[in-house]
Parts: sequence; structure tokens; C-alpha cells
Amino acid sequence: MAHLISKIHYWAGVSIDNNQIIAWVNAQPLHTAPMSLNLVHNAMAKALISNEAEIKVTNWPLPAKSEVGIIMEVAVNVALITALVTPIFVLFVINERLGRFKHLQFIGGVDIMTFWLTHLIFDFAILLIVSLIIFIWMSFIDYIKEDADKILLTMLVFSFGVLTWTYLLSFWFKGPTAAFLVIFILALLSSIFFTMVLMLMQSLRFLRYFLPHLWLHDSFQELSFKHAEISYSYILIFIAVSLLELGIVLFIDAISVGIVNCRCAAAIKEAPTDLDDDVQHERERVMAMTSSERKEHVLVLDRLSKKFGKKVAVNQLSLCVQHAECFGLLGVNGAGKTTTFSMLTGDKSIDKGDAYVEGMSIKKKLGKVFPKIGYCPQFEALQEDLTGRQTLKFFSLLHGIHKKHIKDLTESLAKSFGFTEHLDKRVCKYSGGNKRKLSTAVAVLGSPTIVYLDEPSTGMDPGARRQLWNMIHKLRESGKSILLTSHSMEECEALCTRLAIMVNGQFKCIGPTQHLKNKFSKGFSLRLKMDPDADQQSSKTDSSMENDSEQEAQRSSKQSERRKSRDARRKSKAANEAPETETRQEDKAKEPQKQTDNDVDKVKEFVSKEFPNAQLQEEYKGILTYYIPLSGMKWSNIFGIIQKNQRKLKIADYSISQTSLEDIFLEFAKSQN
Repeated sequence: MAHLISKIHYWAGVSIDNNQIIAWVNAQPLHTAPMSLNLVHNAMAKALISNEAEIKVTNWPLPAKSEVGIIMEVAVNVALITALVTPIFVLFVINERLGRFKHLQFIGGVDIMTFWLTHLIFDFAILLIVSLIIFIWMSFIDYIKEDADKILLTMLVFSFGVLTWTYLLSFWFKGPTAAFLVIFILALLSSIFFTMVLMLMQSLRFLRYFLPHLWLHDSFQELSFKHAEISYSYILIFIAVSLLELGIVLFIDAISVGIVNCRCAAAIKEAPTDLDDDVQHERERVMAMTSSERKEHVLVLDRLSKKFGKKVAVNQLSLCVQHAECFGLLGVNGAGKTTTFSMLTGDKSIDKGDAYVEGMSIKKKLGKVFPKIGYCPQFEALQEDLTGRQTLKFFSLLHGIHKKHIKDLTESLAKSFGFTEHLDKRVCKYSGGNKRKLSTAVAVLGSPTIVYLDEPSTGMDPGARRQLWNMIHKLRESGKSILLTSHSMEECEALCTRLAIMVNGQFKCIGPTQHLKNKFSKGFSLRLKMDPDADQQSSKTDSSMENDSEQEAQRSSKQSERRKSRDARRKSKAANEAPETETRQEDKAKEPQKQTDNDVDKVKEFVSKEFPNAQLQEEYKGILTYYIPLSGMKWSNIFGIIQKNQRKLKIADYSISQTSLEDIFLEFAKSQN
């Protein structure tokens, strides 16, 4: 029976020789001692009396709990406590990773080993407090207090193992809530259910080294069955597995930030041959650069590429950014701008090609590149439980700024970016615009060589946006290079010395703003405004001349005429002119509208004659807007023709504008997938 219940461990046994009878006891089951003695007595009775002789043993325990039962109850309580506590440590780790606050720390100078050891030390200190509370609690239990020190050692080893296990599991979750629930359930099951499974399936006992809560519960069982005997090999194996888990955590992070590249080169086709000549020239210029020439440029992109599955997000980008240059990336959502930034900051690995910051390869020397760059991501990567002042202080310390300078630097940045009154508020209380200001202030800390700004003015009011533009101008004037993305054409024209338009992960054009307008402009916009008062002013001039002539005639009239005759003449003249004056006023009221219509028609005929391809786009209350396609005519000729005929055509004012940057951008964006 005992053999059937436990295939490996026998519950009781007897060995008999000529001189003695020995009863063997398995200490794990509770009642094996009386069972072994009963086996010996039954064997003696059957041998001496008859085969039918039998001795029965009945166990009737007292109501008090047994010593082993106390230990097992303690084990269950400890398992429940640890199952509730340990999932808490995964929350902060996942929030830092998903919110990109972790990545900003890497850019700020924190290496992977320091990041995880800091987490481990802090979290271990919390679990140490929990272990000490359990230790004090056990010190008041009579049977356990003698072995409380061994239980404390077990708890400390468990604390280290459960933290590395939790950190490793955190990479498989995309939300802190789901991670908390899964780890809690797994801890609870491994503490209770899996323990019963292992009692029946001894071949699965190796799983306890990979499930810390199962290891803890099994350790308490070993202590209870063996009367507080502790196996150090059992502990060393568990520590070795925990160190292996920590190594895997470091390795995964090293891959994620691009320090270790284990990915095969993606099969990305060569860039199309029908590239714009400026883009092709930039590509050939980069390909011809030597290593010494790359060091002379702040940033060089050499056929940078990234692929997600079958989709090529970034395809063969080549670019070089000079010192004190503000380069803009324009493109609709999905064009590849943010993916490009992610590769340049090490957030995503580079599948093909490379990028260089002052000659240092991002693929090979990312750790040395981090101190050279500042990064304001598209979405705020801030710790919302900190205040603005604490955030700036935290990153200032990471960049090695001395403590005595941090206060003045923090207040200066807050004043420059316009969030001084919010400096001591928690980040979660900030508006979207103020969070962008704080993120941009973090990006310029540490005096980086180049600053990546991914849509920095999103959510800002016009005043704050202008203040940000002034700060970017000052940064560029101080010698810093800036790589900027934005959906605002006005922002790019105001800030960027050069820009490129991205479509489907490729550059479609590159160069200064005016160069792109001249190259890709399809025509001009001519706006003419008629002068409605021109006829009235001329009529007033004519009437004033008539009055002067009448006055001269009256002065030349004879002085000898009688006053009455003069008055009578005037009355008669006024009576005759009254109907004629009323008719003249009615005609004058109709004349301006007719005259204005005539003037507009004359202007239309003039424009059709001088600019045959002109298209009338809008006409409203004497304002005409024409679109004139490019036909080899210069701006100066158009201005000359309009200026020469302005007074003749009664044009109050006019304007001639080139195709806007937004028009060029929208034309390229039509081909975005």
C-alpha cells in the first residue's frame, strides 16, 4: 500500500536478522513511527501465535495543533502575503518602459546595469522589511522561534529570486494591470496548487527553481519535515537560476536599445533610381564620405533603413547635418519620421545602413553617442508623480551637472520655456502644452551636440509656440544642431535652414525652403483689389472746378444791379435747377456700381491678354484672385506689368505670391500609402 502511494519514498519498513529486529521510519508522513512499530508487533504476533493474530492501532489526536501543522499554516500565510506583495514591483517597471521614461534615462547617461541594479536594491529593501516583519511574527511562535533565523535566510533568498523573476516577466506585458493580475494568480497557484502536484509527481520538482513562490512553500515543507534542517545546495541552485534570469533581463534590454544587435540584416530593396536630383546628390555625397569626413558633421545618415514585417517603414535615408543647422522632417503620419528618431536614439534597432554622430556609429558605439544627443519624443516620456522641478533636477544629476548649479539652471529653463508658475506642480497636473515645454527643457540639458525634437510645439498656444521658436533660434545660434519634425508649415519655414519631405519612408525632396518653392512651384497667385472710390474722387474734382468758375462769373457780374433783382434771379434759377439736381443725384447713385462693374471687366480683359493661361479662382466685391501657371515669366515682369497699369485699371492694391510650402507638401503627400 505504501509502495503504491509513494513510488519513490516508502512510509515504513522492517529488517530482521538473527539477533535483532529494526523498524525503519520515513519522517515525512506524520504517523510513520507508530505504523512501523505496529508492523513489527504484527509480524511477531503472526509468527508466535497464528496467522490470524492481529494488533490494531488507533490514533485519536488531541484538539491542539501539531507542530508540523503550525509550520504549514505559517507557510500558507507567508505564501499569500508574498503573492500579494511581489506583483507590485512589476507596475513601476512596466510604466517606465511603456512611457519611454526608461529610454530617456538611458539617453541621459544611465547604463543598463545601473538601471536594473538600482531597481533591484530598492525593491529588495522593501522585501527586506516584509521579511523582517515575518521574522518578528515568527519569533512569538513557540515551535518556530528556534528556527526563525533559518526561515529569515530563506525569505531573503526568495526576495532576490522573486524580483529577478518579476523583472523577466515584465517584458511579456503591454499593460501594468494585466501584469499584476497574471503574476498574482501565478504566485497563488504555485504556492498552493502546484505544491500538491509536486507531492504526487516527483519528476517535476525541478520547476520549483523557476517558480519562486513554489520554492518558498517547498522550503517551508523541507524545514518542517526535517525539523529545521536547511540544505545550502538547494539555496545555491535557486540563486544560480535567479542570476541567470537577471542576465536574461540585461540581455533583452541590451538588444532593445541596440547595444547588442542579434538580428539578421533585413531584406530591403535598393532605393529607387528615379530619385530627385537633390536627394540623389545627398545620397552620393554621404556614400563618398570617409571616416574623417563624417567626424566633421554632427549627424550623418548612411542609407538608414527599418522594416516591420513586410512593411518598409524607413527606406535608404541618406542625410548629413552641419553644425548650427536646423533640419526639418516633414511627412504625414506613417511616413517614417518617428521611426527614424527611434533608430537615432537607440529605441529601435537599425536593420540596414548606419547613422553617425560626430563620426561615432550608432550601431556600434551607442553608449558613447547618448551623451551627445538630446531628445524630446512625440509623446511625453515623463514620470507623472514627480514635479517639474524634480524632473529637471533628476535629469540634471544624470547629465553630471553639479548640485549647486541645478537650482539656477532649473529656474532659468522654466522661465525661458514659460512654465515657471507650474514648476512645483506634479507633472500629472500639467496641460499638454506645458508637458511639451518640460520635455523640450529636458532635451536641452547637458549641452548636447544635436537635439531631436519630435513635434515639440504640439498642444501649445500661439504665444507659447513663439516663445519655443525663440528658444530654438537661440540654441542654433549657440552652435547646436537641431533635427525637427512638425506638421506646421509655418514652423518649418520659421525655424529650418533645410528640410526634407518624407513619403513612404523615403526622401522626396531636400533643400532650403525657398529652393523647394522655386523648384516645385507650379505657378503664382495674383490678387487684385479694385478701388471703388476712384470715380467719386474724380467727380469731386470736376464739381469743385465748376463751382470755382461760377464764383468767378458772379464776381464779374455788374455791381450796379439791384439786390432784389439779384435775389429774384437766384430764386428763379434755384427753382429751375431743383428737378435737375434730384435727377443728377439718382444717376450718381447708380454710376459707381456700373463703373465698378466696368472696371472689373476691363481688369479681366487685361489679365486675359497679358497672362493667357491665368485662371480666375475667386471674385468677391471687387477682389479678384488668379492662378497663373509657370510659363517662363519672371516675377519682375509680372510686377512691372501690374505696376505700370495700376492707375489706369483703378487697382487699389495687388499681391503676387509663390506656391506655398504647404501646397508642395500636400502634392507629395498624395502618394503616401
